[in-house]
Amino acid sequence: MAQRDFQVELDLSEESIPKVEEIAVRATAGSLTEARREELSKLFGVYLGEVARRYHGGEWLIPATGPIAGALMLQNRRGQTSPPGRVHQRLNGEGGSLAGYYRTITPSRPEARPAGG
Repeated sequence: MAQRDFQVELDLSEESIPKVEEIAVRATAGSLTEARREELSKLFGVYLGEVARRYHGGEWLIPATGPIAGALMLQNRRGQTSPPGRVHQRLNGEGGSLAGYYRTITPSRPEARPAGG
């Protein structure tokens, strides 16, 4: 979808994270329906989280109870976060850049190579 809809190639590398921000900027320049916003939030939120998981470890989870029940969350050494939720905020014009968000959810020293796929 990134290539088809935004002419941006993503390769699951940390170097590709600024490209996700570029996509968010371009997507918000037009009018997004709520359905499209949800679609992009899930797609690019999972992308951000998966890059973080591969390079820095962690696991995906969906809490069954509590205030975040049913939300897709990434848990790693930095705690729990919802990359799809953060992308949704960004697409609503809220919060800072997604590259900045990525830095907050990952340790300062990345591993030399992805932690597994």
